[in-house]
Amino acid sequence: MDAIKNHHRFIIFLYWYTLIGLLVLSLLVSKSDVVLWINRNHSDFLDSFCKTITHLGEGWIFIPVLIYTLFIRYSLSLATVSIVSVHGIICAVAKRVFFADALRPTALINHDLLYLVPGVAYHSNYSFPSGHTATIFCFTVFVSFLIRHRLAICFLLMIALLVGYSRIYLLQHFLLDVTAGAFIGTLTAFSIAYLFDRNDFPNWTKSRLAVGVSNKKLSLQTK
Repeated sequence: MDAIKNHHRFIIFLYWYTLIGLLVLSLLVSKSDVVLWINRNHSDFLDSFCKTITHLGEGWIFIPVLIYTLFIRYSLSLATVSIVSVHGIICAVAKRVFFADALRPTALINHDLLYLVPGVAYHSNYSFPSGHTATIFCFTVFVSFLIRHRLAICFLLMIALLVGYSRIYLLQHFLLDVTAGAFIGTLTAFSIAYLFDRNDFPNWTKSRLAVGVSNKKLSLQTK
């Protein structure tokens, strides 16, 4: 039990200070200055890297986790679906209702000052918050609760930060948008993980899929 508590404390400590650092940086530095600095430091490698890693902020990334949790415990699968649904709804409502007029970098900054990455589709509105960042932070926080290796947890956080960086590099969001997405993703994952950990659910949620071999045929069973 102490080992689990220490594991949870480590995750909370790691993400809490990361979020605080992002928030402080977002408030202290002009949002246009951050975009221009990142955008000016471009290269062919970074173009390819950011165009690739940014896709890790899409919803499909949860599919392997969902499949994996089906073989561990159904309650974890329900938690996975809940995390995807809740953070998606929060981001959609924020973008479409409360911050529909929030403009993206290419709509606010003179194009003569920007380097436009070839092959990237640019948009003008729905900038706040960054949905890709929210998704990847949901993913890395939730997976961090499933594993016990601290180095791997730090690596996952680095991946999440790189996805956020890619959203700025590709001129899709400002740092404040990325920070908001990181907060949404982290708090959503923490809240749902806490909810599922502290509440009793029907017995069937404690079951799982099991792979069985019968008469040389592969079959899936519920245990």
